[in-house]
Amino acid sequence: MPATTFWYHLPVKEGVSHTLKSAEKAEEVGFDVVSQMDHFLYESPQRGCIPECWTMLCAVASRTGLTVSPLVMCSLFRNPALTAKMVATLDQLTQGRVYMAIGAGWWEREFDAYGYQWLPPKDRVDRTIEATRIMRRLWTEPKVDYEGDFWRIEGCQLVPRPYTDPHPLLWNGGSGPRMLRMAGELCDGWVTGSGDADYVSEKMEEVLEHSQGGEKVFGHYLSIGEGQLDFDGARDRIEEFSDLGVSHFMVILSPDSESLEMLDGCEDLISSFR
Repeated sequence: MPATTFWYHLPVKEGVSHTLKSAEKAEEVGFDVVSQMDHFLYESPQRGCIPECWTMLCAVASRTGLTVSPLVMCSLFRNPALTAKMVATLDQLTQGRVYMAIGAGWWEREFDAYGYQWLPPKDRVDRTIEATRIMRRLWTEPKVDYEGDFWRIEGCQLVPRPYTDPHPLLWNGGSGPRMLRMAGELCDGWVTGSGDADYVSEKMEEVLEHSQGGEKVFGHYLSIGEGQLDFDGARDRIEEFSDLGVSHFMVILSPDSESLEMLDGCEDLISSFR
């Protein structure tokens, strides 16, 4: 069974200061990775803004020794060549403490609010696949020429290259047939929030079928808090999913306003799997 890696999902709805304090405490109690949603706003229970994902992750990486990752980055918000350079630069600055998780976006209201064109699901997935191909090539090839359906790149040389060889761990969080194929063919890992072990096992098999014998890592995000799992339930879920071959667990403490205090309960949870 692979070693268990614990992620802490940053409580960014509570603002920058609270988020940074929470990240520092997450390192103290034993987390390995911190992640942030790649959203620009939220509307529940009240409307507000969220710090930009990559900017916040840079700040956290500079103040802790944790690995940082979006969970997940919307492929349509940033040019893939620029994204590849951002990730490679942060990977160099942290000496390998970056993961990359990518998705196709789902919230139309957010696209409208920030001036992005909202596209049908097929087009969003097409763009996500193309963006992933571009990033992988830029991370691993000395010079890239690319003529796609959505982006054109001419003689692009990515400097600096990633610190991680060949590139940071690349995750996909989609569950549709084409996104599962993408996870198997283009990504290193696949993550899901489903608590249905049979469903997760089935999707993991689909990813592996598309990988043509390549190794994959699997992740599961779970929420702890009122109306969600308690710490005992989280421990049971981790044990159950570990038996399936899941090795990365992304912990969301809810609500964000209580996340800092709830981190105290995570120390025993994490230590029980070490």
